[in-house]
Amino acid sequence: MCGKIHASYSPEVNIRSSRDIHFWLTDVAQRFSDNLNMAAPEKPLWYLQEWFATQDKIQRTLVTELGWLPAKANKIWHGIQEPKPSEMHEIAALLNIRPHELMMPPEEAFRIRRLEAAVREVAQEASPTASVADTPAKKGSSRAA
Repeated sequence: MCGKIHASYSPEVNIRSSRDIHFWLTDVAQRFSDNLNMAAPEKPLWYLQEWFATQDKIQRTLVTELGWLPAKANKIWHGIQEPKPSEMHEIAALLNIRPHELMMPPEEAFRIRRLEAAVREVAQEASPTASVADTPAKKGSSRAA
């Protein structure tokens, strides 16, 4: 009796019976592994390689200019390890960008920069008197504060 119970839990029995425990509706498309049905990440968390490409820099730059260990640079470069906030600031300073821009594609960041510049330009053109009114009054002026 004990041998039969032991045999029913053997790896061989589990392998032979694994095809019986799949759910028909969820495993029809990919019936070879349960892991293939897991959702893949929608998009990367940061766009480090794309930003480095815009400035013709390579992974080695993290080692040479920031003084990081090659293993750490490799893990962060390939997304194996998430950078700490302080490391994000180091990378942003190296690339001369804002830290939050590492989390968006360079093209999107460039569009936002152009939009911000256009808004500033329109705001300056729209209110030329505001800059005159904001200047400090001269000594002896009778204007009330």
